[in-house]
Amino acid sequence: MRINAVGAPPTMPTSQFATHLAAVNRAHVGWAVLYFTLTLLLAWPLVETHLRARRALVDRMKRFGDRFIEEFERPLVRPDAAARPIKSRMRFIPDRERLDVLLAPSDGHTYPNLSDHRRNVEYDVERIVQHLGEPFISGQLYTQGPWVAIPFQVTTDRKKAGVV
Repeated sequence: MRINAVGAPPTMPTSQFATHLAAVNRAHVGWAVLYFTLTLLLAWPLVETHLRARRALVDRMKRFGDRFIEEFERPLVRPDAAARPIKSRMRFIPDRERLDVLLAPSDGHTYPNLSDHRRNVEYDVERIVQHLGEPFISGQLYTQGPWVAIPFQVTTDRKKAGVV
């Protein structure tokens, strides 16, 4: 440390960041914070509405998927068997209003699979969708490893909406 002959404290070199920070107009920072806060306050109701609608759609898809799996599995259940006859999973894609139900045979079972039972699976899917009467339509079935993937698309229910 160097001591000044005059007795003034030693000067420290300033960084470029500190120089630029000192040059920032505090009024601009205040206006930017105010603008950001107002934007958040005004946008929040729209974001909240979107999130509620998305949650309602996912809940609706989950209820349909659960009912579909239950109906698909019902005729396959054996009274003497402790294990379920199928494995199931669901994949939700709410931005596309799509639900994928994935089914696979449990241990010791061969149904459902598309290599041996494509027509039966397609028939069962169509039968169950009609039975449930929900505004979902099934797409082209495909395999994903041991799983049979059944894509469903949410449709608008015109009868409930009042349009005939």
